[in-house]
Amino acid sequence: MNNKILKFLFVSLLFSAQIADAQDFSESFWFFGNNNDAIQFDRNDDRQSLFIESQATPFGNQGSAVAANAVDGQLLFYTDGNVVYGKNHDVLPGGNSLGGDITLRHPVAIAPSNNPNDDIFYVYIINASGDLQQLSVDMSLGDFGEVTASAQGTGFSNLSEFVNSYKIGDEYFLLFQSENRLEMAQIQNDGSLLSVADHNFSIDFSLTNVSFRSPESDTIQLALSSANVNGNPKNLILLELDLSDISNPVFQNEEILPNTGAINQVITDLEWSVGGRNLYYSRNNTNTGEGRLIQLNLDSATSENVLNRTVSNVDALKNGPDGNLYFLYNNGADEFLSRVLEADSVPDSLTVEWDLFNNNSFGQARNFPNVAPPALIDGNVRFDWYTSALNASICQNNPVSFFADYSDLDDITSLSWDFGDGQTSDAISPNVIYEEAGQYNVVLTINAGGNLIIDTAAVTVNQFDSEVQLQDTTVCELPLENYGPTLSDGSDPDEVVWINPDPEKFTDNGDGTATFQQSGVYTAAVTVGNCTVTASFELTLFEEQKQLSNFWYFGDGAGIDFNGDA
Repeated sequence: MNNKILKFLFVSLLFSAQIADAQDFSESFWFFGNNNDAIQFDRNDDRQSLFIESQATPFGNQGSAVAANAVDGQLLFYTDGNVVYGKNHDVLPGGNSLGGDITLRHPVAIAPSNNPNDDIFYVYIINASGDLQQLSVDMSLGDFGEVTASAQGTGFSNLSEFVNSYKIGDEYFLLFQSENRLEMAQIQNDGSLLSVADHNFSIDFSLTNVSFRSPESDTIQLALSSANVNGNPKNLILLELDLSDISNPVFQNEEILPNTGAINQVITDLEWSVGGRNLYYSRNNTNTGEGRLIQLNLDSATSENVLNRTVSNVDALKNGPDGNLYFLYNNGADEFLSRVLEADSVPDSLTVEWDLFNNNSFGQARNFPNVAPPALIDGNVRFDWYTSALNASICQNNPVSFFADYSDLDDITSLSWDFGDGQTSDAISPNVIYEEAGQYNVVLTINAGGNLIIDTAAVTVNQFDSEVQLQDTTVCELPLENYGPTLSDGSDPDEVVWINPDPEKFTDNGDGTATFQQSGVYTAAVTVGNCTVTASFELTLFEEQKQLSNFWYFGDGAGIDFNGDA
């Protein structure tokens, strides 16, 4: 069997709501805005959003970053780029005055170390000079972790207002803009950065956000938004990321979306719908003081404001792990949280739920947080199968039992099987019947804290067209002589072995039949060619059945015997 770590973009970071069968709980908390109000998503299948009042202050009103345990969803720490709070909502040792510019849209990102044997997270901040800096949090120190060093340079400067972290396979990467160039940098073991792909924008651009469209191949589509540059509005940009060679990712096919930017208007955010059908972006008119949430469908080339009320600004968009599109809007004084249900639908079919959590105000919060990718987990996954104690072959039209072994892992968040013929299961030890002979590729996938660990094996299903006939029998007297299984096509089995021979109950005649002395259930293993299947029948003595039917039982040993004295 082939055991491997999935070497593809781990889409839960990008499209978390799509993986209901492979849960990753790294996105369990949204801490944002300079107030005590925050959002928690539970661990149930629907990932329901809950209102909590535990966030520490002071905290920046723009973008922040949150790290949580992907297996159990427990909070680890969160930061606005200038201060780091632990899960007890106190400042971590060394976590004050980091130097991040909290006025930027996304000034901070968090990524775990790619060494599964340590407990280190790297924090990347953009300072007021536009330099990208790095520091680390060691969760093994103290009660709740400690910031172990002051911010150090990474060699990248002149950044825009955006940085975020992503996981591809078992490696971590940052995306950010330096100069007028989009950079994809791989995070090294010590937290340093190695540029692995870049793209020079064809226009002046100042990146504020990136959203990823659901991948159907090794090529991922990115949508990018920009702040206005020198007062000039900027259209949205589409860009492809080719991951067909993981060691050599390539940006390609830049496309500028015309008329998405507009004079006297500012695009604040963008987000693909979870299914990737629609692109949403928020655009605010600085003259009229009106904000819009626009749905753009690239297939039909249509765009429409989906809000059914007037708001001053729409400031931030983010898909939640529950599959809904959340947005922050301003009513002229405070920020409120709302969401779009069924965001892949056309405008007339979607629903906007306004003012969540009893019209709670989120103060002056202007943006949602980045979420740290799940930490690597080291472990193996294996599976095997059995049919009977006599023969481990798999036969057409007969059940086979598979069983998973993931003992190397402390905990898992989901398990799934693909049996290669269209059948699937999420059971630990499923029973499967293959209706056609042939060879099938069986795949077991374990999600352990956001890490997809896979085992595959080729399974041969032997042809077995005949049906074994061994019918339940009622006789007037015993013994029942020379009774055994037959085949539906009239042919004879190659071999018949009675599995539980007991001389007191029956005698194997050696020709595939047996002579039965007592009533009961009997089982035979029937071999035809390379296939061995089991069949059972129940033998009943008529007088026993008659007598059983003449008893009425009604509990606690009570009953009536209608047989009389025999």
